[in-house]
Amino acid sequence: MISKVKYIVVSFLMILAFSGANAKEAGSAAASSYRYCMNQDFGGVYLVNFASETPPSHFAKFFATFPYHYYAFYANNVYSFFYSKTPVTSQLGMNETLASTQQSKTVYRFVVGKKGDLVLFEDKEVKERYQCLFVLQNTGQYQAGDMVLSAPATTKNNELIKLLRRWTPLTAN
Repeated sequence: MISKVKYIVVSFLMILAFSGANAKEAGSAAASSYRYCMNQDFGGVYLVNFASETPPSHFAKFFATFPYHYYAFYANNVYSFFYSKTPVTSQLGMNETLASTQQSKTVYRFVVGKKGDLVLFEDKEVKERYQCLFVLQNTGQYQAGDMVLSAPATTKNNELIKLLRRWTPLTAN
């Protein structure tokens, strides 16, 4: 099984290859197209723009039912999240929804490691763990500022990749 970082790099290379770049150019372009996520990359609201689970399992079924997943990252490494069957299309709607998620007594925190390791905590328990890459320039389906999260394989050997894109009312549809 190839590592998540190699898997994502291969994805970049394939996109560039299909766009007409030769292998040497593709390798160089892919390497300069992303870096590991850093703490300063997190801030604002992100929509899970794309998700893939192979083979399909729990997350794929949940994502099919609730296709709009949002993460909001705040100062002091605090985050909130919510899922919806319909998109949030206005800033007022997003503000109201985020305000309601913050009324929980549960504390949601995140930590970003030096090599893009992203750990999401619910109170003091690990909720989710990812390898995170930050996209530096537009490449195929990726836009500068996107974050690509890949979860480690579970005992079922399923792979999960999420593409987070900064949410604005203009990107809601």
